[in-house]
Amino acid sequence: MSEIVFTMIETNKYSMYEATLNCLERNSDKDTLAPALGEVRETLKGKISDISSTGQRKNAPKGKSDVKDAAHNALVEAAFTVLSALGAFAFKSKNDELKTKVDLSHSDLVRMRDVTLSETAKAALVLGTTYKDADDAKKCGLTSVKLTALETQIATFGTAKQGISEGGTVRSSTVKALEAKFKDVDAYLTNFVDKLIESLKNDAPNFFNEYNAARVIRDLGGSHSSSLSPQMKKKSDGGNENPVAPTQ
Repeated sequence: MSEIVFTMIETNKYSMYEATLNCLERNSDKDTLAPALGEVRETLKGKISDISSTGQRKNAPKGKSDVKDAAHNALVEAAFTVLSALGAFAFKSKNDELKTKVDLSHSDLVRMRDVTLSETAKAALVLGTTYKDADDAKKCGLTSVKLTALETQIATFGTAKQGISEGGTVRSSTVKALEAKFKDVDAYLTNFVDKLIESLKNDAPNFFNEYNAARVIRDLGGSHSSSLSPQMKKKSDGGNENPVAPTQ
């Protein structure tokens, strides 16, 4: 199973949700006083499970940056090999125009931004393809093997960049989805479950106190406490007077 990645505030809230669910499950005998408690347990369990699944998706697969960096380096090497051969050919054939186009050092390529590097590599491939059949070009090391390698690395680098872009988009949308799911649970507890338990205050005082103790958000990080008193009107929505309406 993938690691669940939450912020500290989310971690503290998630632990509170689990403690609240555990309290409800331990006191299932109170269903005789409020039959809706059975539905509450199942609904809350489903919402917590949904948050857990979303949190796992938030932890995007690692290594994409490493793959992209490796593809970048490989493209630099492939492009420089072709550019060097073209440079030697330009000198030998006294082609000043070509010499100007391919006059790039290895460090020049390394320092290029991704888009510029891709464009430069593609331009080198076009030039290489144009001159590959010239006898002097072959003598200077411009071969089909090198051109094919360059073409492959251009494609590989493009794929690696796309993977980084898509990973960031997925993560961003997942973060927003996760925030919405936390708000939904907060609203469900505040607007419905808390009020249901409040109605049992006199009939089941011990259960009432245990529930409210579970509903405290404790700072598991040991600093910057985000605890909210269970007696506060809004226990878990950050004081929002208009919490998001829960889905049941």
